[in-house]
Amino acid sequence: MNNFSHTFLRINNLKEFFFAILFFITFSQITNAQTNEAPVLTATGDQIYCPGENLNITTTFNITDTDDTATEAIYIQISSGYENGEDLLSLTGTHPNITSSWNVTTAKLSLTGTTGQDVSYTDLIAAIEDVVYTNSATNPTPGTRTFSITVGQANYLESTDHYYLYIAELGINWVAARDAAEATTYYGLQGYLATILSEDEALLIGEQALGTGWIGGSDSATEGVWQWVTGPEAGTTFWNGDVNGSTPNYAFWNTGEPNNLDNEDYAHITAPGVGVPGSWNDLSIAGGPNEYMPQGYIVEYGGMPGDPVLQLSATTTISILGITSTAANSECNSGSLTLLAGAGVNDVYWYTNATGGTPIHTGTSFNTPTITTTTTYYVSAYDETCTTAPRTPIVATIYPLPTVTAGTTPPTICGSGTSTLEATASNGVINWYDAPTGGTLIDTGNSITSPSISTTTTFYAEAVSSDNCISATRTAITITATPLPTITNFTTPPALCGSGTASLSAIPSGGTINWYDAPTDGTLIGTGTTITSPTVTTTTIFYAEVLNNDCLSENRTAVTVTVNPLPTITVATTEVSLCEEGITTLEAIPSDGVINWYDTDTGVTVLFSGNEFETPFLTENTTYYAEAVSTTNCISAERIAVTVIITSLPTVTTEVDITACFGSTVTLEATPSTGTINWYTDATGGTPIATGTALTTTTLTEDTVYYTEAEYNGCPSAERTAIHITVIPLPEAGDDETILFCENDTALLDAQIEGDVTYLWDSGETTPQITIDEAGIYTVTITNTSECIDTQTFTTDIILAPDIDVVQIRNTDEATIIMEDNTQDYEYSIDGINYQSSPIFRGLKDGIYAAYARSLNGCGLDIKTFRVLLVQKYFTPNNDGINDAFTIAGMATAYPQATVTVFDRYGKIITGLNRYNREWDGTYNGNKLPATDYWYIIQLNSTSPEIKGHVSLVR
Repeated sequence: MNNFSHTFLRINNLKEFFFAILFFITFSQITNAQTNEAPVLTATGDQIYCPGENLNITTTFNITDTDDTATEAIYIQISSGYENGEDLLSLTGTHPNITSSWNVTTAKLSLTGTTGQDVSYTDLIAAIEDVVYTNSATNPTPGTRTFSITVGQANYLESTDHYYLYIAELGINWVAARDAAEATTYYGLQGYLATILSEDEALLIGEQALGTGWIGGSDSATEGVWQWVTGPEAGTTFWNGDVNGSTPNYAFWNTGEPNNLDNEDYAHITAPGVGVPGSWNDLSIAGGPNEYMPQGYIVEYGGMPGDPVLQLSATTTISILGITSTAANSECNSGSLTLLAGAGVNDVYWYTNATGGTPIHTGTSFNTPTITTTTTYYVSAYDETCTTAPRTPIVATIYPLPTVTAGTTPPTICGSGTSTLEATASNGVINWYDAPTGGTLIDTGNSITSPSISTTTTFYAEAVSSDNCISATRTAITITATPLPTITNFTTPPALCGSGTASLSAIPSGGTINWYDAPTDGTLIGTGTTITSPTVTTTTIFYAEVLNNDCLSENRTAVTVTVNPLPTITVATTEVSLCEEGITTLEAIPSDGVINWYDTDTGVTVLFSGNEFETPFLTENTTYYAEAVSTTNCISAERIAVTVIITSLPTVTTEVDITACFGSTVTLEATPSTGTINWYTDATGGTPIATGTALTTTTLTEDTVYYTEAEYNGCPSAERTAIHITVIPLPEAGDDETILFCENDTALLDAQIEGDVTYLWDSGETTPQITIDEAGIYTVTITNTSECIDTQTFTTDIILAPDIDVVQIRNTDEATIIMEDNTQDYEYSIDGINYQSSPIFRGLKDGIYAAYARSLNGCGLDIKTFRVLLVQKYFTPNNDGINDAFTIAGMATAYPQATVTVFDRYGKIITGLNRYNREWDGTYNGNKLPATDYWYIIQLNSTSPEIKGHVSLVR
């Protein structure tokens, strides 16, 4: 029993203190049970409970014990069927030595001594026989309550004949709980972590235990295969898979479990308030935080090999009866109805009242007498002696028969077709049939479309209520069918020419004829056997339709009014010109038929029939008329007038001799006496090159003749008039020239030619030559006595004088002359005597020089002085007196404004030299610098260019 000792070390609150006290009570029972003979409990009492009464749980009870006459406590538990909130156990009568305590959660009534000492069996037997069961519900939950009367704290379950004990130990892991459970016995029964095989066990352990804790399930051997690993069921699989798995027998996992979160392999009953009460959760071997912290474990006793046969508990039952099922019934109009009710294996008692009275029938099935109205009956699982028992109503419903109200009379059917049938049910829907009884169901609804019929037919409406009751009789509704009228004869009207009206005539089989302008729908144009059509301009079909007793003929009859179009006349022209006098041919073309020619617009005498009519010899204007007659003998709407006009020949007025400069164009002008002017290049024949009073010639290079002619109404002037153009030569100006002259000089522009000409420069001067001093483009216009001109253009530009920009000196003996303008050709010198084409001079010594540059175009000379400064290439600061420092000769005297800045290869300034600090010894801040190249910038004065280079420091 040493495995219980650690409970003392974990008492942290009142709840744990309670569980510790409970443990020691149990522990003492377990310990004593190992040396004490177990008592034997017997009880009788399998009773039926009448709601509202107090009923003793036993009819007899006894305790037999060979070595004891008292015990510390007796526990009575509703071990199965318990309804929390309804069921209650209480101790009645006077029992001065006993105190009772009811635990509503565990459904357990505890009977203990008032002074904490053992209670005699005699007092306990008397007290147990005064324990009563009460149900507080008006309509108690039916079922059997099993009462376990037990010596000791362990809960007894009759269905398993096992005992169950919750041991509180906060934070215990699963392995420790398993070992602790297996180290206990209860009256000789071996303990183990509980295994739960049924709903009864789950209910007793999970919902009625004092706390939650470890049970004997695990999938640590094979993930997802949950087995009972303790007690006699060790090795039994009760679940396969995860949360979506299944059980081969029984399992009671909480919602969403098992989920194997963080490798959870051990079963645990959930804490109160976590999901489904009494359900299971999978946890890791040590549990989890907060509500998943292990509170203890459940030990089960019984079923192990070698366990003694005990009778530590006695059981009784009280049954609460109840109606478990009912089935009402209904009937249409009236009848006897069969009603059903069930109460399990118990009898069912039938009553006519909710309370009182005696049963009218006993059994699960009851046939009512014939009833005509809805009637309520009542059933109970109790007879009339239990006046407080609830009764369940069962209704026998009588539904009234529906009736049919006919709708509007169906429209008459003309010929054959469908019509609308209408009727309304007082309740439910209308079914339509083709016979007063039986027959075929044709449709359902208050308004339907009938089948197609061609003779008068009766249909029948029957109402079916929402309760499936059918009207007593069917209501007849008749649809009348009338034959269609027809057109027996009609007359085709004669054809029309152009437009007009026609007489339309037809004879019906009966009724009235309506005339329309379309085969369907359209506009009604008249009524009667004969009518006059509207005016038509094209062939038109009209339609006759017969109306007889609201029935129309099946189709409209077409009557065609043919309209032949009037022929039309096409003439090339309505005026034909005849020059002076003569005979001409007139032409007209009909759209159909032939042309008749007349000399009046209304006369009847035909001069000629045919498309082409040759006139007699005419000397004055004359008009003829063309009329078309079609092949259908229709005449054109009007005669077309064609007039022959006698035209006089026109004349031309123009200048016939014209002069023009070579290479120019001339606009020739001519005026007709009437009509228009045509221009030609030939005296006769040919095609006009232009039309109009003016003609611009092509470019003229030689003498040319053009010819003009007037034309009116197709009549040309008697002859063409010749216009002679004489071409005058141009003065011959010289070719365009390009002239260059030196800067600050002038140039002479000479445009003089032979002949009697004048000059006009664009500068306004009028002499043959002009002198200029500015570059530009100059143009002179030369004009001869015939006002013919020619031009000459001079393009001039200035050659700039030499201008030396700079003489570039490097740290060498070399100088380069750089010119301001490099576009000219120069030659160079440094002594003013010897010139060369290259601007570069080498081999110079230190000193002052003069640079010369002169233009090869003879446009001047420029001179600029410069100085050659030779800078040493390297220095060796080794104190040998030779090149020990870097300096520039003459800084104190020749170049007093000179500055020298020395840099390393990274651009860092190393030192600066001037006339006060003229040498650098190769150090920086007193430290020797490494041997390498250093760069310098020399500025001799504020206006001289920078001299850049590098010097080598050699060590």
